[in-house]
Amino acid sequence: MVKAGYSPSYSTQPSRVLETKAFKDLLAEKISNDEVLNAQKGNLHAKTLHAVKVQNSLTEDHARTIAMKLGGEFAMFSPPTRFGKQAFFILPYYKIVDGALDKLYKLAGSYASEKLEVTARPLEGLTDAELHAKLTEARKRFSKD
Repeated sequence: MVKAGYSPSYSTQPSRVLETKAFKDLLAEKISNDEVLNAQKGNLHAKTLHAVKVQNSLTEDHARTIAMKLGGEFAMFSPPTRFGKQAFFILPYYKIVDGALDKLYKLAGSYASEKLEVTARPLEGLTDAELHAKLTEARKRFSKD
């Protein structure tokens, strides 16, 4: 950030820039929600290849059954050795899928915290003595056996 002309204090706290309305407006101007949405849609189907050491007696049918139960597909076996063979499975890459869903929910404003505005503050306006009395009362209620 220093190379871009920001002071050293801003470079150690990029949130001071990234969370400003001006930056968010610029970002919205350069990258539309549709572009972000399309990029994240691809991530919803992210896959990863897993290799698992198995016994030579494992059949392709059994490997396919295992893959289906895991939400993926069986790819192939490595050549068998006296120590066993490897089964290769193509499985959902849940870390990427979860991140994509998180971003999509944020774009849609579907998180409860983004839709709900909490304004009631029942303890606001109480004096320290009143707060202390309420805390003491609560401790007594919860410490009873």
